[in-house]
Amino acid sequence: MQKNETKKIVFTGGGSGGHLFPAVALIDAIIEKRFDVTIEYIGSTNGIESKIIKDKDIAYHSIQTGKLRRYLSFQNLLDIFRLIIGICQSLIILIKIKKSCNRCLLFSTGGFVSIPPAIAAKILGIPQYMHEQTSRLGLANKINSMFAAKIYTSFGSTAKMLPNKNVTLSGNPVRKELFAPLPEKLMIDNIDVIQRSKPLLFITGGGNGSELINHAVFNSIEQLSQRYLIIHQVGEKHLTEAIKYKSNSYLPLAFATEIITLFKTADIILSRAGAGTVSELLAIKKRSIFVPLKIAQQNEQYHNAMEAHEKLGSTVIQEDSFSTTPLPSIIESFSLKQSETNLERDKKLENQNTPIEILTTAIRNYFDNV
Repeated sequence: MQKNETKKIVFTGGGSGGHLFPAVALIDAIIEKRFDVTIEYIGSTNGIESKIIKDKDIAYHSIQTGKLRRYLSFQNLLDIFRLIIGICQSLIILIKIKKSCNRCLLFSTGGFVSIPPAIAAKILGIPQYMHEQTSRLGLANKINSMFAAKIYTSFGSTAKMLPNKNVTLSGNPVRKELFAPLPEKLMIDNIDVIQRSKPLLFITGGGNGSELINHAVFNSIEQLSQRYLIIHQVGEKHLTEAIKYKSNSYLPLAFATEIITLFKTADIILSRAGAGTVSELLAIKKRSIFVPLKIAQQNEQYHNAMEAHEKLGSTVIQEDSFSTTPLPSIIESFSLKQSETNLERDKKLENQNTPIEILTTAIRNYFDNV
């Protein structure tokens, strides 16, 4: 294969939306800005990235990947072999890519699938940049940071965990739809949640739902539905139970496909505190109620939520307190008086996606200066 003047950026990362969507936001921005660069992606065979990225007109390469556990498990032994296979696959993919262009960059957004490409890129001498979404450095990115020429973080506190590294606080790149005007209507089960007669309470336990949050809602449906229109993302496996409570004031969803619109239009949001969710709510300056997942790695959801508390005054209630406090009391104690109105927020959201500008500028500078 003859080398030409083509410039290529290879993204890798996934396993969850928190790792994937920053990469998607960057890919969309690169395409929109018409960078003279070809985009390719290395991801897992069955992960969320395999579905989302394959819908885009870019080359997608699948590799084997294992999970790095912090506890003893027989699966660790099997995953060592998957990791080795993934490194070999990544070497083959990146050798072909490197031969086909004269400038190449690997950009990692974390998750276990990013480790084999990061190792392979190091072996091949391909420069790599890395982005960490959470307030606590994930295990995959802790490994990848050893190979990265530049590291970008969503929160300033993360930089303290990366001494003697080339670290830049960029923020977390979010989807551009966050900054678009609200649609005139959004119909869910024949109810327009934009032109509504009650305040909107949006509750989400993440893409898979949260049994803890769900049961708190079910136990308070009668009281909450008198005052609020409730949209509740319950997770696929909890939908059958949630439908029993369905009414014109309580609309359960397995998965909220219009979650950005719901974030923007909701009067009150109660949510888990994954990095992606917190970053998006910070981006639109939306004070929220966060119930961090107690078992999250390094208690990262708590630290993510505390970033929102410090910046916006969001409420953070840990699982033990949440399980013993009536949900209506939690919601009623959450003050709306300090929240900005939708109109005021929309006026301030123009051109606010600074992380995208920082990261795309870094990418452009790399290719212009190599």
